[in-house]
Amino acid sequence: MSALITLLFGVGGYALSSTSLGDNSFLWHLRTGGLILDHGIPHRDPFSFTAAGTHWIAQSWLAEVMYAALSRSVGDYGIRVAAGLAGACIAVFLFRIAFRTADDRVRGFAIAIPALAAAVTIRSERPLWFGLAFLVALVFTIEVPDSFLGRHPRVVVPILMWLWVNTHGTFALGFAYLALYVAGRWLDGAHPLQGRERDVVISTAIAAVLIFVNPYGPSLVLFPVALMGRSKVLGNVSEWQSVDLHSATGLFYAFWFFLTVVALARSKPRRGDVLVSVAFLLLGWWAVRNVAIAVAVTIPVVGRAVRPKRDPDAAPLDREARHGTATPLLAVLVCLVSVLLIARSAVQPDFNLKRYPVAAMQALDREHRLGGRLLTTDAWAGYVIYKYWPEQHVFFDDRYDMYPIALTEAYNKILGLKPGWEHVLDQYRINLVVWPRDGAVVQVLDHLPAWKRVRTDKVATTFLRVHPL
Repeated sequence: MSALITLLFGVGGYALSSTSLGDNSFLWHLRTGGLILDHGIPHRDPFSFTAAGTHWIAQSWLAEVMYAALSRSVGDYGIRVAAGLAGACIAVFLFRIAFRTADDRVRGFAIAIPALAAAVTIRSERPLWFGLAFLVALVFTIEVPDSFLGRHPRVVVPILMWLWVNTHGTFALGFAYLALYVAGRWLDGAHPLQGRERDVVISTAIAAVLIFVNPYGPSLVLFPVALMGRSKVLGNVSEWQSVDLHSATGLFYAFWFFLTVVALARSKPRRGDVLVSVAFLLLGWWAVRNVAIAVAVTIPVVGRAVRPKRDPDAAPLDREARHGTATPLLAVLVCLVSVLLIARSAVQPDFNLKRYPVAAMQALDREHRLGGRLLTTDAWAGYVIYKYWPEQHVFFDDRYDMYPIALTEAYNKILGLKPGWEHVLDQYRINLVVWPRDGAVVQVLDHLPAWKRVRTDKVATTFLRVHPL
């Protein structure tokens, strides 16, 4: 029965994660992967005309190489399969952690459903999703010591952390989890240099050394620290903002937060569980990008809190008596649902680019206007990089970790139409603007004599400078 439920979670996670590609960050990640395969690891910005040559760490180089290799070898559907497999791993590990810590498949199922729902709200084909897969595997390794992964932490933990470091910057929270786990167990009386805790400490130490073996050396390891130094800039990025209760992510996370607090309040939790829960629940509330991470780390805490009390003298129930014919029928149903979900995912198009200025950029290409100084949104810039680089470079995209702060402020000035925003267009000699048709920038440019509207479609409006600079 638990195996069937595991299969159902795996298929569901795959179906939810193997949908059409189209995330704006993913698009430039895919282009970067091709750049790496053709020319090696980049160390300078190749995509913009405003920050060309600026020092850049392609922190997700391993995921980017995977994207490009799959696209070139088996087609873009291969990327969807990889994202689907990551989603399957996340869903399966969430259920198995809940099941093993709660020691009850029904309670494990009931816990894993809201956990997966909260995690899926941030699902995309971006490297963050693969980083989450490494995290849930790490939590399973630590929290289920009698599993295959749990019996070999000195091998599994270093491998997971190395893969994670080279895939996404959230690896720092993996080390934070390991440190808080050991500290919490110490508070509960388990010495960190004895027994299972000693294995975790040694595993973490090996991982901490191994991660420096990467194309960027210490710079990649210290990337999260450097990124946090840009907190003022990150405050304007949606995934770095606090959870919004009016969004699906906010509602699901609020439910999970409430569930965790109630579960801890109704039980006698370990001190370590309280320590880990408080730290990661607050991290999840602080930034949307941490929501799924907080859920993955706290799901074993909730599992232990709802673990049923079993009478050691009670006779075990007969397996056949408990299930009768229910298990075979459920197996057939799970198989049918699995086929339907996988088939539904397979027939979707590999890309969904409807929200991008596809028609506008195609028109500019036909008119041989590409290659100049183009201004578009940071999200649309990902599409421009994917489709038209190296012919067309961008003003600004969502690599907030790379762009000089002054340029980020200049871009934000345009977004907010702050005083002097039009001078930014002159400063950077912008001659072409492709902007969302309902954006405020469009309404203002219509009234500026220096600019001429040349095209409008369902998505974008295109402006040309009357007298190019």
